[in-house]
Amino acid sequence: MWACCSMWLIGCDGRPPKFVEQKVESPVRSVVAAEEEKGFGLINSSWAKDSLWNGAIEIAEYLCEENTEGGTETFVQTQLTRRYFFSKEFHTISNDTTRKDLYPILSQQVIARRMAKPLPTQTSIWISVLQNDPFKVVRYIVSWQGEGGISNKSLLRLTGKLKLVCQNSYQTSGEGEYDLQYDTFFEDQIPLSLRSLNFQENLEFVRPTLVSQLFRGAEAPKYFQGDYKVEGRDTVETKLGRIVCWKVSVERGMKGNDFYWFEVSSPNILVKAELADGSTRLLQQRTYQHLVP
Repeated sequence: MWACCSMWLIGCDGRPPKFVEQKVESPVRSVVAAEEEKGFGLINSSWAKDSLWNGAIEIAEYLCEENTEGGTETFVQTQLTRRYFFSKEFHTISNDTTRKDLYPILSQQVIARRMAKPLPTQTSIWISVLQNDPFKVVRYIVSWQGEGGISNKSLLRLTGKLKLVCQNSYQTSGEGEYDLQYDTFFEDQIPLSLRSLNFQENLEFVRPTLVSQLFRGAEAPKYFQGDYKVEGRDTVETKLGRIVCWKVSVERGMKGNDFYWFEVSSPNILVKAELADGSTRLLQQRTYQHLVP
């Protein structure tokens, strides 16, 4: 594993630096990854194998707006993306490099703090996917903290099934475990997993998608039939300058459409999001922390 020593780097051209490191192949195989190596499939397998993930942490800040009962709320969201090694025994981060059952995952941690009375509200998402199959979620934990207590939800993987485990101090509904569809696609994984697409205009696929669990309280899981489509290229104005992006639409039935913009240049970071509920997100800053072994 990597030691704590690090060096902060910011690309002058707004693009990430490249660190030439040895690529590590995952011992975990998947049908999607195997198909992609033959030249077809939704996923660009070279994205997850980029040497950037061997030696860097990506840290991005977004300016976010959400519609609330009291009006529009503005806050900053920090997003950290990096590679870890999980053990097959526990499917958690392992610091024991002598283990023979380690496999690489890509993890994204998202934290936001919003000013509120009598207590500020803090939310966090921690989601990890297989490095060789970025659509497959291995770990998912979300937390809401503020006035009214704490609401936590997490993914529990059992043999042949998935469960959503809820712990909640707000009201009484939703506490407990809920069955999920096998290999559920999460709305909260979109900013990470869609970066791995084989981007091309009119690329389209359908995924039953679990609605984001980042809210106070808990309820039985709800899905929407997500119709995902790469609309084409678009340019987004940001504090970092104009960024050429792939625009992706997500049709969610009667709820309307969500839109996401991913940078055309690798590693295809999320630049902008406009959701059907009026929420927006715009990239303000990104840095790369070079890990020194």
